Amino acid sequence: MSTKPRIDLEGADRITVGTSDTTMRIWLLLDRVGEEGLSRADIEHLAGPHVNAGYARRRYLAKRKLNVKGNSEYRARRYSAPTWETTELEPARRFVIGQILGGMKRRGSVVLGQDGRYRAARQPVFQRDISIIDLDGDRTRIHMNTAHALRILEPAATRFRESTRAQLNGREREAFLKLLELTKELLRP
Repeated sequence: MSTKPRIDLEGADRITVGTSDTTMRIWLLLDRVGEEGLSRADIEHLAGPHVNAGYARRRYLAKRKLNVKGNSEYRARRYSAPTWETTELEPARRFVIGQILGGMKRRGSVVLGQDGRYRAARQPVFQRDISIIDLDGDRTRIHMNTAHALRILEPAATRFRESTRAQLNGREREAFLKLLELTKELLRP
């Protein structure tokens, strides 16, 4: 009996134990702003792009299908059932963030104030190193620029392996200097 491997084009299918990265990101954002808090729209704007697209669409689609299944009026009008293609990404991300915020409120990780703003309360249990949450985007920026510099330097590395007289061209020299800057920035405390 042969089984075909499952292909998922929109994201990780990993199961996390404890708090998800998105939950921890939301809590860290709220902790950073302190008593001022953040509105739900602010949280959606800051954390939404970091919600895995495939995960958000799968959860939102399952919820929409469940709503249709129990709604006789919907079936009576003969609307077509929701599909992957009709499930839009932004509403799906908003749905996931809403679910996460609801769970955080129930567990006491956030408090919803009278002004409609969320504030950090008790820190959720996070099973991994908290430093993996890149709130500022610095690590991502350094990683992407480093990868670009390495792509440019790859032909030079091949030339250097073949000849001790090989030299860097102008573009490779710029990439090498940029790589040095990025490495220094990464190693800075």
